[in-house]
Amino acid sequence: MHEKLWQTCQKELNISNQPTPELMTFGNTKEMADELAELVLAGEKIATSSLLELYDYREAKISEVGDYALLLNGDSDAVAVVKVVRTTIQRFGDIDEQFAKEEGDGSLANWLAIHLPYYTQQLARIDQPFSNDVLLHCIWFEVVKLLSNET
Repeated sequence: MHEKLWQTCQKELNISNQPTPELMTFGNTKEMADELAELVLAGEKIATSSLLELYDYREAKISEVGDYALLLNGDSDAVAVVKVVRTTIQRFGDIDEQFAKEEGDGSLANWLAIHLPYYTQQLARIDQPFSNDVLLHCIWFEVVKLLSNET
């Protein structure tokens, strides 16, 4: 669905190391995906996190510095091309106020209120318990191209 758009973006941005687009979406509802995509476009969300264990479970590729992705809204429309600029592996219990703000959640208290139940639920789906020692793959990214519906 996004292949032709990706080919155009590859040419415009001189991306030759990534033949297929990574698709990046945030949240677990259409409304949340729209809201979080808007935060990215506004520069208020420059990071994200995910459970490291789920990468193994899903046999998914872990994002690396230099990777590009198409950021999708709640309708699965591409709204931007983002580039991964930094990654770390951190314990859930080590997430700090700065990262919470960079994830667009405003404060650590708000980040915890959102992510603790979400990650607990995600782990329960694969029969794993939650603890503060659970490892997160933390990703920082930058918008390198805004996309419109006409692109």
